[in-house]
Amino acid sequence: MKGEVDAKANPQIADEYLSVNTQAPILIREWANDRADISENDIQDYTRDVLEGRVRGTETAHKYLTDTTN
Repeated sequence: MKGEVDAKANPQIADEYLSVNTQAPILIREWANDRADISENDIQDYTRDVLEGRVRGTETAHKYLTDTTN
């Protein structure tokens, strides 16, 4: 029974990760386009940082959370 559940769940999880990898750059670009202090290179860096899980607390996530809560 567990094998059947895993066989269904694993492709769904993979699809979810693929969706995030596709949609995250779009979301980041839309957010960054509204900011005057972010250059094109910064947008690419933020996208990489988010997708790779880098420096979220000190750079990327901080800016995003500040913008979305204000």
